Amino acid sequence: MADPRLGITLGGVALPNPVILAAMYYDPAILSRAMGLGFGAVTAKSITVGPRPGHPQPNLVRTRSDAGPGW
Repeated sequence: MADPRLGITLGGVALPNPVILAAMYYDPAILSRAMGLGFGAVTAKSITVGPRPGHPQPNLVRTRSDAGPGW
């Protein structure tokens, strides 16, 4: 059970706690499992204005957890 004292709002989004898993995974199965471990949020990738070397096209993964849908 989440401790409500740890809840924060980041960019207008309510998170159950301030612990955010850094970007390193993009496989939907791994992300789904990570989201169930109690992190406040899971970062699959960062968003930039322009393309980055090695990632010229948008890379998005649609996922869903008990907390709701996400990218």
